[in-house]
Amino acid sequence: MNKDDQIKTLCIAIEDQSNIIKKMTAELGSNEFQIKEYQEIVKELSDKLEMYESKYGKVFKRSED
Repeated sequence: MNKDDQIKTLCIAIEDQSNIIKKMTAELGSNEFQIKEYQEIVKELSDKLEMYESKYGKVFKRSED
């Protein structure tokens, strides 16, 4: 393999790696967004449960072993 072929091969490999990094970065951003949404849902449900329990008493109780 001559030097030009080696350089072309390396350029292709670098471009492929760059594309993989871009894809993974986008996926990471999407996952972070989903996590934030789930955290908000859990917070809202926890607040609603707390309000319900303050009005009607405990909903979930520990079972006696």
